[in-house]
Amino acid sequence: MDLLENGHIDIMLMTWNPAISGYTLTSYYNYLSSENFFLKAFGLNGYESSDFNENDNAISGNYYGATIMCKITSVSSDMLPGVGNQLFQSAFAALQLPYSIIGLSRTNNYVENFAIGLPL
Repeated sequence: MDLLENGHIDIMLMTWNPAISGYTLTSYYNYLSSENFFLKAFGLNGYESSDFNENDNAISGNYYGATIMCKITSVSSDMLPGVGNQLFQSAFAALQLPYSIIGLSRTNNYVENFAIGLPL
């Protein structure tokens, strides 16, 4: 996951620690400068607080099962698709990010097409 929202994918690791008889959470910051790019996207369900009563402070939530697709042109002028899913599992204590990360690799162009599909 991207811990500092700087475009570099960082690592979080949970391990069993027998000294404390519990789990420890360790994060590794990716400080390496690379020319690889990622697209971070997420779909929201569109609910606003006005859709509920005045006492409820509801905001949009993540959309389960959203599929995100984009097309980019690579450095060698090839069209490359990038596809990702958002929250494709909601049971059995799934440890998924609430958004989708799509690797764009090395590119010197813009994302040409971007689409998101939402299940009904």
